[in-house]
Amino acid sequence: MLTAFSELHDWSKPYMFGAVPESFLGHLEKIVDQNGGKLLKRPSAAVYLPLEDSVGLNLCKVDLEDDFEVDRLTIENATKVNTHWRYGSIVDHKRIAEAIKTLKSAGVFKRTKHPKTGEISSSRTNEDLVSWIVFRQIGTLNALYTVDDYRRRGLARWALEAASKWLAEAGFIPVCDIEEYNEDSRKLVDKIGFKLIQTVFWMTYEPSNGHALQE
Repeated sequence: MLTAFSELHDWSKPYMFGAVPESFLGHLEKIVDQNGGKLLKRPSAAVYLPLEDSVGLNLCKVDLEDDFEVDRLTIENATKVNTHWRYGSIVDHKRIAEAIKTLKSAGVFKRTKHPKTGEISSSRTNEDLVSWIVFRQIGTLNALYTVDDYRRRGLARWALEAASKWLAEAGFIPVCDIEEYNEDSRKLVDKIGFKLIQTVFWMTYEPSNGHALQE
């Protein structure tokens, strides 16, 4: 299997390897050494929320609903999501758009009062989008982000809970990979009740020719 894996890749090009289990790490390091490249590793905690816990999440947020509402993202939101994502320069925004279109995602949108009618409403435009998370094709929730001026209000938790509930209702188990440095996200998933699966590694491979992925 390792030979086949090695032969599938052109080791003169840079790659990104996501959620590699610790049990496979040594094998990958050996292949990289054989090809004279360099492996940059980011340890992460793979966590999940049991289906019954996810389905039972309460999305009613009385203290937030006057000013915000949570809903599914639209493909028009893909560019904003990708722009603010750490790996947005690596992952084509079209893949994010496809994930939003076909899978589950959640965004928190500002609600505004019409100056003449007083009616409170929210659009699904990027201007009103202030917090979000995307369920990607690799099977994990990614790209959690809250716009700076709207942090510390519980909006990221609302988005994550909404996406987790909708995923569970569709039969998926919500899974996240939290990088070791990201203490805030780890505290967030712990509060919601996510449980540790194992340590995994997100890694970038740089070949000996010096070519590298641009983050």
